[in-house]
Amino acid sequence: MPKQESISTRQMAVFVLFFIVGDMFWFIPTLLASILDSDAWIPSLLSMFTGLVVVWFIDKCYRLFPGLTLIEIHRKALGKWLGGLCSLFFLYLLFNTVGVQLRVVGDFVTTQMMPETPARVTVLMITLLLVITLRAGLTVFAKSGEVFIVGVVLMFIMFIIMLLPEATLSNLLPVFHHKAADYGKGILYTTSFPFFQMVTLFMIFPAMKQAESWTRDFMLASLIASFSLFLIVIMSLLVLGDYMTEHQIYAAYAMAKRISIGRFIERVEAVLVISYIVSTYVKMLINAFAFIYGFTQFLGLREHRELIFPFGLLMFGLAYAIGPNMPYINGLATIWPFWDLTNILLLALAAVIMLVFKKGKIY
Repeated sequence: MPKQESISTRQMAVFVLFFIVGDMFWFIPTLLASILDSDAWIPSLLSMFTGLVVVWFIDKCYRLFPGLTLIEIHRKALGKWLGGLCSLFFLYLLFNTVGVQLRVVGDFVTTQMMPETPARVTVLMITLLLVITLRAGLTVFAKSGEVFIVGVVLMFIMFIIMLLPEATLSNLLPVFHHKAADYGKGILYTTSFPFFQMVTLFMIFPAMKQAESWTRDFMLASLIASFSLFLIVIMSLLVLGDYMTEHQIYAAYAMAKRISIGRFIERVEAVLVISYIVSTYVKMLINAFAFIYGFTQFLGLREHRELIFPFGLLMFGLAYAIGPNMPYINGLATIWPFWDLTNILLLALAAVIMLVFKKGKIY
């Protein structure tokens, strides 16, 4: 970990909140409604428990390798060559993830907020902000996250409260009218997107000041974040109905447009966009820091700052090379959970299995 880079457990819990919610805020309702229509809230509710199992595994896995990043864990558990291949694949995943998130935010702002502004301009501004924040360092960014989380939480609570008059309970009917395989697929989606990608946090854990309450804080932050996603899914169904939720790319944004209280409180969607961009930006920044620092360790370099500007240039180009249009990128959402399941989580699981073989026990 870079010198003088340290964060508290509270700051790490904030990172966990942002990382789980992130860009899930927008497309999870649409994805679930396309599979289970009015029953989309059921896998979202159940994923609160399956997600905690993944969080528990990540916490236990890190305790087996205290103070090590995932790159160092691979090297220690799998050896120089096999561990190097796993680390290189992990870095490849991070590299693509940051590019996709940049593209998604840029297209959202262009199509929904500022259609006359070229998407490249939006992506360029976000990329510049990404580079500046990475140069400032993890500690500065963590302190900023503590400030951002207050506003995001308050806006989210206000958003849910103001939508309650628009809710219709009959939109949740009928209930339990799908096959068990459909519910399993929904649980896989709502577990893999927010939770399997949390393996990325192994790159930040070594900077955290250890505290006895960390496991409790980790689990609580994960539970709060997953409950927030559940609220978004069920409110989308209650307010928009399953048909509109399925056919709206940004269901939460469409809901916010319906808020009008006394012809005084209107255009709340503009405020909601701030929460979306901030949460997605924080998740993007965590992935970007993990890639740059992980790539520095992989190459055995002493300093990571020299890689930040070239990384920003590559991200700006990748954001457009990764897909021709948004329908193509949104289509990846149906296969991405299996990518996360078979690749991201197994990168940590492989290290644990090898450690068991070497030591003959887990603890």
